[in-house]
Amino acid sequence: MKKFKRTIAFALAMAMMLALTACGGGASSAPAASSAAPAASQSEAAPSGEVDYTQGDPITIKYCTTTAETVPSGHFGKTMAARLDELTGGRIKVEVYFNSEMGNASELLEGLQLGTVEMTVSTSANLGGFTEAVSLLDMPYLFSCGQAATEAMDGEVGDEILAELESSGFHGLGWVTGNTELWRLLTANKEIHVPSDLGGLKLRVMNNAIHEKTWNTLGASAIPMAFSELYAALQNGTVDAQENPWSNIQGSKLYEVQKYIIKTEHSYDFSPILISKVFWEGLSAQDQELIQMVVDEITPSEREYVDQLQYDAEKEATDYGATIIELTDEEKAQWMELGRSIYDEFADTVGQDRLDKCLEISAKYE
Repeated sequence: MKKFKRTIAFALAMAMMLALTACGGGASSAPAASSAAPAASQSEAAPSGEVDYTQGDPITIKYCTTTAETVPSGHFGKTMAARLDELTGGRIKVEVYFNSEMGNASELLEGLQLGTVEMTVSTSANLGGFTEAVSLLDMPYLFSCGQAATEAMDGEVGDEILAELESSGFHGLGWVTGNTELWRLLTANKEIHVPSDLGGLKLRVMNNAIHEKTWNTLGASAIPMAFSELYAALQNGTVDAQENPWSNIQGSKLYEVQKYIIKTEHSYDFSPILISKVFWEGLSAQDQELIQMVVDEITPSEREYVDQLQYDAEKEATDYGATIIELTDEEKAQWMELGRSIYDEFADTVGQDRLDKCLEISAKYE
């Protein structure tokens, strides 16, 4: 609305200027070249009424992720870097680092707090120690479908969670996720259809209380481990199974060391786009608006990319020889019943009101 008002004001001012020029046209000749030159230069820098983002202090943003560049968080960083470079003529440079090159998840979050790392995309599980609100996203079988998940997180629930991260030194810009397909899945070297099939399998999880409780309740033996250690741990038998979205399964080629991929779809993956609050508050208002604008602008196409990535990843895994297990409704009901049995234990932590809002939204799609 403010932009619309500024446009109207600009148009009125121009109309008045033209009117005055017309009234005095008979008494004046064409303007001198020297007076016209500055106007031409200004027009070349930026079209009238548009912000010239090439002007301002040079800025370098280190965007760091623990995953491969084709995984959603890595791909988002590349897309954002290209768009900011285009709009600013290279004034804002985004350096994108993949595969934990600049540190593991905990180290990157600490870097954001200190201002030594400017941006990252973190899984919700890694943020549980900073605010209990984000732990809501770790609750198993919270969403009935992808549409319910995105409705909740693009709305009030998601906004509240991002706002609560501010006090920990993180400014939230949005969410890396899919439109409908970014589910977390189970992988193993044995067929699994129901929770009892887990039979104490050593299952790698993130260092997160809800994840540990979920998989121990479902029947596995949950073992916290850094993602960067996972492939080798599966290869040498330190762990037998793991859970992740397709993008991570593909990005790290986990299907090479896991025979079965089971579509448990136990949680929908949301990763907040975080920028260091220290760094953010040092930016001009114009650069803050620009960065937020670019994030909002590329989000729809990035979510389409994420959905397509899931389909492509499944084909790649099956072409390699992995077996996909689709659960029946009866089998899925067993997972859901056991998974949701932990809700009472964590309701106060994640917020009963938010939990109820998500379940209410989910019910609309069931």
